[in-house]
Amino acid sequence: MGGVRIGLVGGLGWPHAKQVASQVNALGAHIATVWDPDEKNVAEFVERFGINEVAPRPEAMIGTVDGVIVADDTSCVHGKLALPFLDAGVPTFVDKPLATTVSEAVALVKRAERGGAPLMSVSALRYANAVRQYRDEADRLGAAKSMVAVGTNVNDRPFHFYGIHATQLLVAVMGVGVTAVQALDNQDQRILKLRYPDGRSATIVLVEGYRSYVLTGHFDGGTRVYEVGADPERFNRMVADIVTMIRTKRAPEIMHETLETIRILSAAEESRASGDEVRVSHEGV
Repeated sequence: MGGVRIGLVGGLGWPHAKQVASQVNALGAHIATVWDPDEKNVAEFVERFGINEVAPRPEAMIGTVDGVIVADDTSCVHGKLALPFLDAGVPTFVDKPLATTVSEAVALVKRAERGGAPLMSVSALRYANAVRQYRDEADRLGAAKSMVAVGTNVNDRPFHFYGIHATQLLVAVMGVGVTAVQALDNQDQRILKLRYPDGRSATIVLVEGYRSYVLTGHFDGGTRVYEVGADPERFNRMVADIVTMIRTKRAPEIMHETLETIRILSAAEESRASGDEVRVSHEGV
């Protein structure tokens, strides 16, 4: 089989790996080999998608694929699976979250830089129609003064697990540079208050069981409400960028936004534990 050869690392029992496998053929790519610690997941996956190669360990894929997707998006520690590929210069996508601490996220980015590996990690919300709509009218709207992003949360997991979606959506519009975060609990809601050095502010509201995303922004040119409803194409657009990165060996310019989401959510975890507002450091990134 021709085209871009992709290795899938972990997460074979979860929807994202299956979505990727269903879409890449139309993009001139194919899943060449897979690995997962769960043999049952491997067996079911290779039968469903007709995969011929199963790697005995992740690093065995090096030299046999053009790029890899670390598809485990539930453990929150799966970023470590990317290390041998980053060291070998293999284009690598790490499903969200990249990490749950700033130090771990920065270490992965620096490891990729040292190894010459294109690295990408992002929530598919970055590719939502709402973001595209905003960009179409950004020049007319002008600067964002304040913003509220509402999204889903799983309250017994770190903010990074599902809070990353609403945060990535907000960062895509507000940009980077948050200086302080305050986390507040309100029954089934987790509220994150963000401050910027230029006086702007933003709020992220994470609601247990909520199944949609809404972004309300107050701009120099007026107020806009962007609703993120059923938009299956956002995942397709993300996969297309992953394949392009692997093919060209050039990552899209989004990692600064991804690092910002990790900074915000890590500060939110610290704030929730202490009850205090937490300053956000941008040193070393």
